[in-house]
Amino acid sequence: MQKPFPSLTGTELAVDFFSKLERLAVPDSLLSGPAPLLRSLRLRSIQFPLPLLQSLLPSATNLVELRIRGTPNSGFISPEAMVACLSGLNKIEIFELEFEFPRISTWRSRRLLPSTRCALPALTSLRFDGSCEYLEELISQIDSPLLDKLDVTVFHQPELDTVQLAQFVDRTPKLKTLHDAHITFGDSVSVSLSRTRPRGLDFSITCTTSDQLPVLTQFFTSSFLRTLIPMIKHLYILDFSLQNFYRIAYSQWLDLLVPFTAVEDLYLSRNLSPHIVPALHGIIEEGTMEVLPSLQNLFLQRELLQGLGFGFSKKAVERFIAALHLSSRQIAVLHWENARYQPIVPVHIRF
Repeated sequence: MQKPFPSLTGTELAVDFFSKLERLAVPDSLLSGPAPLLRSLRLRSIQFPLPLLQSLLPSATNLVELRIRGTPNSGFISPEAMVACLSGLNKIEIFELEFEFPRISTWRSRRLLPSTRCALPALTSLRFDGSCEYLEELISQIDSPLLDKLDVTVFHQPELDTVQLAQFVDRTPKLKTLHDAHITFGDSVSVSLSRTRPRGLDFSITCTTSDQLPVLTQFFTSSFLRTLIPMIKHLYILDFSLQNFYRIAYSQWLDLLVPFTAVEDLYLSRNLSPHIVPALHGIIEEGTMEVLPSLQNLFLQRELLQGLGFGFSKKAVERFIAALHLSSRQIAVLHWENARYQPIVPVHIRF
């Protein structure tokens, strides 16, 4: 393992995540020889030292895939050092960096703008799981003009400062032309912006269930999404787990929807419809145009419209449509089915 690897094209080092053994500490001499044909390198749950990457990657000029997952805090590598390791990998297409238990206290950003950036001209997919501070420092030093898949997971903190993320998206052309948005409530709250799924931008915030809606509302006013949300025309609000949505006031749902001024089609999952539709009913009766002023179509799942006992009666839909008839808003109520949450051919519901 200390000799050159002239024919090596791929390798993966991993420790079972559930193992009770101590993390594997990789010696500096491991994979220290050049590997010019190496195309794929995956490190998972490894307490690896920085010299391993510093000695191997400069020779791996044909590297296409680099995945570093489940890195323990003891194997921490600074953003500056990580970017230095990536420098020169002109063929890399996929890069993943994931910390096992990201903690804000592990590293503090210096917030210094780089004088020069590392160019990754072939990179099309970037995935990061860690602290927001680390992410900000990392992407401030990277240019990837062909990137069309960005997947980010961060832990919630009082202030999600994403200035560098906003600038990174702004200088990445394929991340600026996104028309669909999926908001999903589950173990974490996530926002997916896409043009053609699964390519696009996915941002997940790990937080408690009770904090998800306030955190999301705060996030939508951040510098990161402020320039992207006005382009969204199709909005999906979904849930993948049972939550206490009944504790959320209607006004909070409206606060969530206010930034989406260009949305024309709104899709609601069956568990969320009983909470969001009454909020929409209220703004229709009040005649306000501050919430979803461009909305043309409201999509509800078929089971709800047929009144099949999901806690949302057909009468509620009828009252909403009756309010529409008395208002100047032209909104059609249609149905859709959750075949992977993709809409079917719209069918108008008649009452």
